[in-house]
Amino acid sequence: MKYALLFRGVNVGGKTRFPMADLRTALEGAGFSDVSTYLQSGNAVVAAPGRANAGKVAQRARAAIAEHLPWTPEFVVRTGAELAAVVAANPWPEAVAEPKLLNVAYASAAPDPKADLDPAAWAPDEWSLGDRCVYLRYVATSPGRSRLADVVCREAFRSSPGAVVTVRNWNTVVALAELTAG
Repeated sequence: MKYALLFRGVNVGGKTRFPMADLRTALEGAGFSDVSTYLQSGNAVVAAPGRANAGKVAQRARAAIAEHLPWTPEFVVRTGAELAAVVAANPWPEAVAEPKLLNVAYASAAPDPKADLDPAAWAPDEWSLGDRCVYLRYVATSPGRSRLADVVCREAFRSSPGAVVTVRNWNTVVALAELTAG
């Protein structure tokens, strides 16, 4: 089965440098096969042997990476089926025409359905809770200029302190689903 490892904050600024070649080497050394990376921002795809599950994949990857870095990167693990389900559940199919303005915040925990979030506060930008993710649609602002992801994700995952949350634009969401398919 194939898994995507979605790293948070890798290769952003000087303190979190992790060359993708080193990441591939670490993951191959941990016994994963078909290891590849996507872009330079911390997206890896691996095939895990036998009866692996997301927890075991994360544990094995974390141990291997710890041998190569002086800092501990945070990441979220998703199966190909989970990534395909995120694509299929997109609440705004028309928004794929502008993939940089449609983002998914993947999380290590489920969002709190009772989170105190006011959709009108962000209009016309939008958000929607998903399965361990939040869909973010930017209409009036760009992802880089908006606090939508920060505020909505902080509130959506407040009941899960320490949850890892990492955001990807729609092009990356779809590419990772394709790389982990089958």
